Amino acid sequence: MFLSISPLQRRIPRPSRLSAACGVLFVFALLFSTSASAQRRDFPATYRITQISEQDNSVELTLSLTVHNYSGAAIEDCGIVLKSSDPFGTLIGTFDLVKFFPSFKDISVSNRFTVPRAEYERWMQGARPNLDILLPDGEGGTVVDSIDPRPEPVRPEATNPESAN
Repeated sequence: MFLSISPLQRRIPRPSRLSAACGVLFVFALLFSTSASAQRRDFPATYRITQISEQDNSVELTLSLTVHNYSGAAIEDCGIVLKSSDPFGTLIGTFDLVKFFPSFKDISVSNRFTVPRAEYERWMQGARPNLDILLPDGEGGTVVDSIDPRPEPVRPEATNPESAN
């Protein structure tokens, strides 16, 4: 005798307890990563190097930054430091203290630095300046976060229509 099972009588397999537990863990991990990324501070920047004066083993220059605060919070009394790109990140110098850095806004800072010639040459070969932002943690300490600098786009020189003839 042959039994046929109608489509309505077929059993739909239930997920195992293991896959259900994995699903719950995935949801918690997703929620945790979303809240962690919302607290992450993100500071992209553009930079410009001007007023370059080369000496034997060093280069004196002006480094100008425009930093954007994507952190979602206004920041008071933060500092910006320039470090060497060597593994130890030796301090080269600091910018003036930033008294107030509004959320989702830009600030522009500029300072004159003397950098080792080797560091300057790395920058000229495409390496970016090593910059950190020092943020008060609200408990008397400091949180160090990196700034992601990109060279400021080069603007094409304006041409004089009279000189084109």
